[in-house]
Amino acid sequence: MAFSIRLTEEEHKLATSYAKTHSLSLSEAFKQALFERIEDEYDLTVAKEAYQDYVASGCQSTPIADFWRELESVEDCTAEKQPTPKLASAIQELESGEVTPYETLDDFIRAFQ
Repeated sequence: MAFSIRLTEEEHKLATSYAKTHSLSLSEAFKQALFERIEDEYDLTVAKEAYQDYVASGCQSTPIADFWRELESVEDCTAEKQPTPKLASAIQELESGEVTPYETLDDFIRAFQ
């Protein structure tokens, strides 16, 4: 699908320069910028929702090892699956407390406040 955009001469020069610098056609530069903007806004919405859930829970977070297990189960919902050896090892290290000083998201947030 084709479309057109009205640009001032200055906007056209800037867009053309950007596209050329990144070895893109003008069309590809606009397409890339549009989809990056959509992705950024989606990420921001998801982050805001996650933060609202965190605050609503009384600022309680999930231990990272539990989060990794949840991600592993979401990856393949249709079959019982054991974590990959690397993931299993990482979970074991996290649970033993030998790898990271941040057991929970709360710890991580506190470290950077």
